[in-house]
Amino acid sequence: MMDRLLRRWEGLSTPVQVVAAFLASVIFMFLLHIGPFRQPLGRAIGYAVFWGVLMAGGIMVATRAEQAKRRAADEQRKKR
Repeated sequence: MMDRLLRRWEGLSTPVQVVAAFLASVIFMFLLHIGPFRQPLGRAIGYAVFWGVLMAGGIMVATRAEQAKRRAADEQRKKR
């Protein structure tokens, strides 16, 4: 099941992946800063956007690396 989910994620266009990763990251970071870190609302929003951008970038880099690794493994299997 996880493989199917990953392939569906990788099948999305890059702009859709960026928007989805950014929104998920911002929401997660906002909840983290407003909840356990007890930041004021304005600061929580600012931190959420800042860290959301960095997290979305990291997710995109990881997605491309894993996609390349999976393609190489698939090509290796086809050669056998």
